[in-house]
Amino acid sequence: REELATVERDADAAARAKDLLEVAAARLRGQVEVLEQDTGFLREQLSAAKQGLASYQDAAGKSTRERDHLAGLAPKVEELQGQTRALHERLPPPPPGGPPPPPPR
Repeated sequence: REELATVERDADAAARAKDLLEVAAARLRGQVEVLEQDTGFLREQLSAAKQGLASYQDAAGKSTRERDHLAGLAPKVEELQGQTRALHERLPPPPPGGPPPPPPR
């Protein structure tokens, strides 16, 4: 009789342990689902951040190329301004009463 009681207690304890394990497993499955959703969200955020960074880098590259191009044009602009001043100096004076010549640039 004692052995039967011990077996029944052990069976009850095993059943309670099984129930607790099933509850814990269900809770862990829920946590895994939440983590998978969070991971998906973070992947989307990472993808968007990478796209934003690529756009920024592209814009920065274009800006650098444009700045370099403009810097390359500066000597030509200065040369043309010098030629314009030289031509302006070679112009004959305006006739009396005529409009004044434009100022050199």
